[in-house]
Amino acid sequence: MFFRCHYILFLLWVCNMNFVNAQSFKYTQYTTYDGLPIDNVYAATQDENGFLWIGTDFGISKFDGYQFKNFNRSNGIADKAITDIVYAGGDSCIFLSYPNTLQSINGKGKVITLIKNTEISLGQLVRHGSKYYFYQRSMIDFGVYENGKMVKISIERITNIKGSILRSIVSLKNKGLLYCTNKGIFWEYNNMIKQLLPNEDVFYVIYRKNKTLFAATVTHLKNSDKKFDFKAQTYPIPNSDIIYNMVEDSSENIWMRGVGKGIYQFSNNTLEEKSAMLNMQNKGVHKFFIDNQSNTWFCTSGAGILVRGKNIFTNFETQDGLANNKVLQLIKTKNSLVIGTENGVSVKNANTITQLNLPKVGEGLQYVNKVFKDVSSDFGISIGNTFPFDNVSFYEDKITKVSIDGFKITPVNGVMGWQQKPTVYWTSFLGELKVIADNKLVTKYNLRQFGIRKIYDIIEYESKIFVGSTDGLLIIENNKMQFNPFINKQKLGEVFQFLIDKTNRLWIATENGLISFRNNKYTFLPKSNTAGSNYCKSITLDNENKIWCATWDGIFVTDGITKKSFSSNNGLISKTCHAILYDSATNELYIGSDNGLSVINKNLLFASNINQKLFVGCMFEENRVEENAKLNSNENSLSFYCNVPYFEAGKNITYEYKFCKANWTASSTPTINITDMSGGKHVVLFRAKINGDIFSEKSFSFSIKHKFYKTWLFWIIAALGLQYLIFKLINNYNKKEREKKNIIQKQDIELTTLKQQAFTSLMNPHFIFNALNSIQHYINKQDRQMANKYLSDFAMLVRKSFDAAQKPFVPLEDEIETIRLYLQLEQMRFANKFDYSINISEEVEEDYWMLPSMVLQPFLENAIIHGIAPLIGKGKLQINIAAQNQTLIIAINDNGIGIEKSQQLKANTTHKSKGMYLIKERLQLLSRYSKDPIALNISTNESGGTSITLMVPQAVIKEFKSVS
Repeated sequence: MFFRCHYILFLLWVCNMNFVNAQSFKYTQYTTYDGLPIDNVYAATQDENGFLWIGTDFGISKFDGYQFKNFNRSNGIADKAITDIVYAGGDSCIFLSYPNTLQSINGKGKVITLIKNTEISLGQLVRHGSKYYFYQRSMIDFGVYENGKMVKISIERITNIKGSILRSIVSLKNKGLLYCTNKGIFWEYNNMIKQLLPNEDVFYVIYRKNKTLFAATVTHLKNSDKKFDFKAQTYPIPNSDIIYNMVEDSSENIWMRGVGKGIYQFSNNTLEEKSAMLNMQNKGVHKFFIDNQSNTWFCTSGAGILVRGKNIFTNFETQDGLANNKVLQLIKTKNSLVIGTENGVSVKNANTITQLNLPKVGEGLQYVNKVFKDVSSDFGISIGNTFPFDNVSFYEDKITKVSIDGFKITPVNGVMGWQQKPTVYWTSFLGELKVIADNKLVTKYNLRQFGIRKIYDIIEYESKIFVGSTDGLLIIENNKMQFNPFINKQKLGEVFQFLIDKTNRLWIATENGLISFRNNKYTFLPKSNTAGSNYCKSITLDNENKIWCATWDGIFVTDGITKKSFSSNNGLISKTCHAILYDSATNELYIGSDNGLSVINKNLLFASNINQKLFVGCMFEENRVEENAKLNSNENSLSFYCNVPYFEAGKNITYEYKFCKANWTASSTPTINITDMSGGKHVVLFRAKINGDIFSEKSFSFSIKHKFYKTWLFWIIAALGLQYLIFKLINNYNKKEREKKNIIQKQDIELTTLKQQAFTSLMNPHFIFNALNSIQHYINKQDRQMANKYLSDFAMLVRKSFDAAQKPFVPLEDEIETIRLYLQLEQMRFANKFDYSINISEEVEEDYWMLPSMVLQPFLENAIIHGIAPLIGKGKLQINIAAQNQTLIIAINDNGIGIEKSQQLKANTTHKSKGMYLIKERLQLLSRYSKDPIALNISTNESGGTSITLMVPQAVIKEFKSVS
């Protein structure tokens, strides 16, 4: 009895207590197991690329959120102990290498010594503008380094007080510099010194976000107003500890480090020791650091480095008033949130959570199956009696009607209700679904015939009634109930909830995913890789018409196309979520899970204080490759290192890359290797995702020299070489063909020439007979002179004819001499029957031009024999020789009987002359050697005689000679 009374009192205390945000202290720890060289960490800073630089007892570590890169004496660091480090702009940092060396290090790991043997023991380093202040606590002298020069200063010169000892130096940036001493704080601003907290021994001070100062003296903590006047209210320091370092985090909590290894937090005017919370009972913190994302880092002595991220969710558990940590149902009134759990119901009202004292249903847990509004505007709470791992059936359900304001409870056995004004749907323990309108029974349906164990939700949509159950989706249309004919019930599984959005689209939450329905078309939202994230237990609609869904792997929001997920990594109290509700009045989301209730302002899920860009580094073997580098052809396999240093606990950072117009490829590590790249200009695209959402992209450009056989020069040379080879082959082929053709033509010419020579060598028998008769005549007349001349000319003509017969071409002057002898003999033979003349133009050089041998004699013989000899009267024979356009033109004109009468006379004789035929054939063969052929024209002239024009291009002679 005593125990029961105390138990009731305890429940009353729980029901009436004010809720407290159940924010567990979450942090991530990095030690030697993660790559730190040693677990003793002195200080940390962050560069513009977001990389963390950590000063340890064994050198410097560069941390990108994934891995550590360590630098030590082998890299040029003077001593392994790095007591302090500050950011110096760009990708460089300045650090103190114990005991008296000031050095810098850049992103490539290059170490430069700035000051050595300072005669000042270096323990702390402060950057103020372009100046760097270094000092050892409780000493008189400190140093200032600027632009390669160092100045040694005594604190007594600043304070103008003998016996002043320096405790710390603090930069207020544009507000000046603070010197904390055993004589108070000395504020240096605008070349003036102002003393604060006179005669107090001040060890450290910080400038808060509310623009006040918070100072730690030897015994107390003191707060100032915005004018830096310290108020009378003070806070004693526990354990008489001495505070040597402080920092204010993003939640305006002040963290302090005590010399006695105490770690303290000042929050809401309360000072607490937090060593146990950080598991640092036997360890201490050297220094605190706030990074660009407002994460708080603890540089510890022996525990590595800790980082605490900002938790954006407010979480509630049984200690805050929940009836049970397993939250199953949520419903919102104007001022209250009704929370159905595995063992009862709680109501959240403003700043309180109270537990409803519901009637018991047998033994075991009061499992809340449904929370709903009934017709009377009260709440209906469906409670089942169950034990862990037992199935809950509607036969065990009891309805408890509650008026939240007065906590009025009215049990109703065996029914569960859904209201679609003005219609109400009830399910009873008899396995019936009743439809009631205006308090009258409209119809009822037997659920047992469908094997339904439980109904989760009912909604009216497009003149149909949709019923979600443990066994799939039922449709009621025209008072007829059936399973959904469009989707197999095994594909849907359990159907938990319906929702109609602002565009009148129906959304259906099932165990196999989220479905949208419109115009009799069901569309599954693209599924995730994990089954838990597809198990949609509950859905709600926000003010932007987006659907939020609670799953067994966190929550997600969708507009029907894209999907953004959140889970325990983002601060949800549990990833196994059962219910979700959006409150438009406060823009808050309520999420019921296995471990309690999470509440968050929706805007915080999308807010981001990330201000870095994606960093991409590139390496070839051990050498760093700069962007836009020109690489050799063998440097075609590169390693890219991507990073967005984002150290907030729980953030899942992944990287993707895109190369050569391919699709985006995800990488399981920050290091991406691309091998066997072709020559040319390349651009690799990279992007980083935080929890699946793209927030930063970067491109990296470079070029690789083509292998010679892939260069354009090679292909030009190859093309020219191939072209030359083809040309050579064709030319050789054509040359051979021409040679064959020339041989044949030459043979034809030689044959024709031989024929003509044979014919010519015979000469005209009448000519020879008459020539001999003429010689005899001159001998008988004893005209020795004429006989000798005739015989001499005849012998010369015969000799020239024989000489010419051995050559295809003869000089023009030789041909003229031959025809002159021939005409003289013919003139003597025909007793001066005709006169002849040979006219040569001045432009004709007789020794330059060439003619086919013995080509004119047949024409002259034909003119004399067939044209002039039959003529009554004296004949005339004229030969004109001229040159024009590299062509020799020879015209032979006579006043004989003409072509027609000559042909008639030839027809009456049996002698067939072949001389003219052979000449024409020979000229045609010679003409093949040039595009300008030898032309021969025979016509009747004005006197009725015959004109013969022969045109011999000089090119024919040259071409013939070139192939001969």
